[in-house]
Amino acid sequence: MKILLPIGLLALAILLFTFNPWVWAEEPAPSSKTLGTTKELMGKFLSHMQALKGYIVSEDQFIDKKNFGEIDSHLKELSSLSKKAAHDPRLQLPGYRVSRQVLENHIEETERVFRLGNKHYARWMLGSTLSICMSCHTQIPTVSRSLKDFESLETFSTPFDQAEFLFATRAFDQAKPFYEKIIQNYPEDKVNSEQAETALERMITYYARIRRNPEAAVLALEQYQRNTKLPPFLKEDMKIWLRSFKDWNKEPVLNPSSATDSEIIEFASKNLDPKVSGYIMAADNPRAALYLKVSGILYEYLQQHPDSKATPSMLYWLAICDKGLNNNFFYSLGDVYLRECIIRFPQTPTARTCYDEYESETVLSYSGSSGTHLPEDVKIDLGRLKALIITPPTAGAKH
Repeated sequence: MKILLPIGLLALAILLFTFNPWVWAEEPAPSSKTLGTTKELMGKFLSHMQALKGYIVSEDQFIDKKNFGEIDSHLKELSSLSKKAAHDPRLQLPGYRVSRQVLENHIEETERVFRLGNKHYARWMLGSTLSICMSCHTQIPTVSRSLKDFESLETFSTPFDQAEFLFATRAFDQAKPFYEKIIQNYPEDKVNSEQAETALERMITYYARIRRNPEAAVLALEQYQRNTKLPPFLKEDMKIWLRSFKDWNKEPVLNPSSATDSEIIEFASKNLDPKVSGYIMAADNPRAALYLKVSGILYEYLQQHPDSKATPSMLYWLAICDKGLNNNFFYSLGDVYLRECIIRFPQTPTARTCYDEYESETVLSYSGSSGTHLPEDVKIDLGRLKALIITPPTAGAKH
């Protein structure tokens, strides 16, 4: 399995405080005391993120046994801080309560996975949260000096690492020239074939999911093809991508601004296949462009329709999208979407589907050649999620 560079501890604190973009505008302004508490927690989170920043950009450093003790120590502290965040007054507001719970579990799970030995999967989990962290971070009225320092590129010695960091922090336009230079100048600057492949996948994501601009994608790919030194497999991938983008407009594209709930559900179910979860959709799969396009439309629909009754279904289909793409193109938030579906909408039919998918993926993540070994606390967590669906809420209960 190819696991690309995830950079994921940045702003996990911010994610805890601002994860739910659908309700931000409806919340009352926090008091100065609340802001002080939140700022203190964020400062502590950032200090641990800063200490881990150098390890996360390098897989070799992250999986080096000599660094396990330090990494584990910071992960434990982050897990502890996430529990303290539960008592933060601002996080008791309705818009945060459930999503905070989802992310608290995610941090705990990341620490547990690392401690139990699956270092590669731990890195993937860390990387899976950053893009949504930063999308919510843009809603914060002020930016701390500590966060600005963390966002600095000085830590990274190569253009590839700089591009990956920018991409992970949603600075897509700033990352674009780095990736394009890597593709067009390969193999200069000691860029290897895997990095060139990653750069190409990131640019495919840029045009398909972020910009949803097939015409610009065709022009860019035709320019990339001029580099005759690119590996043969990448040249073949680009031919497939070109066909995909040229075919893009053969069918009408749904407008997320004007679509109805029923139209968006029909659109998702028509274009996505739940069976795709569980294997890697690589760059030579022409459906990857479709998945990138569809996931961008679904995400935008959720942003523009905060009260949509289709939200549980959209969370499920976004999870299917992300798991199908499997981190090759975008940082997957599949598990986060599934938990959000279960906890926010436990009595909807979709919650059962989300739980079944989540349980399957959880069991798979703890399976190996010696069988499946679910830790006891993971079994308890699955039981709690399942109970939310099976047991109807009591009168007056809040979720």
